[in-house]
Amino acid sequence: RSFAALLPALAASLPALAEQNGTAGTGPASSAAEQPIETGVYAGFKPPAEFTGRKGHSFFHGMLPTSIGCEAHVSYLAPGAPHEPLEKHQHSEIWLVREGKVELMLDGTSHMLEPGDVGIAVAGTMHWVRNAGDTVASYFVIEVGTGPIGH
Repeated sequence: RSFAALLPALAASLPALAEQNGTAGTGPASSAAEQPIETGVYAGFKPPAEFTGRKGHSFFHGMLPTSIGCEAHVSYLAPGAPHEPLEKHQHSEIWLVREGKVELMLDGTSHMLEPGDVGIAVAGTMHWVRNAGDTVASYFVIEVGTGPIGH
């Protein structure tokens, strides 16, 4: 009986334990993916002055009150960084180029995007993104779909 009384407290502490051990949000049905997204303002991110490859920052990742999964992040790609793996998702992704020149491959067709341009891959579209210029490229990404957003 005493152990049974402790179960709710143990269950409530599991997400914090997973986050502390670096295992939170490891799957599409993880508790992090199902957290409600709160109305508010989310702090920005600037990568180090010198970096290679890809740097990024997630602003939020969770569920909207309408049972729609949503995630927003910013990505920075160094010149010469390899493109991300070719992939498709059950959710849709929208890119808004902030700086630099970005190549967006959508179902085998290459598209060049510059600051202010928007690209979208609806659910099921094979895609990848790469820096197509000789300066840092950055873009915002909004991911939306029914249910939790998982990769």
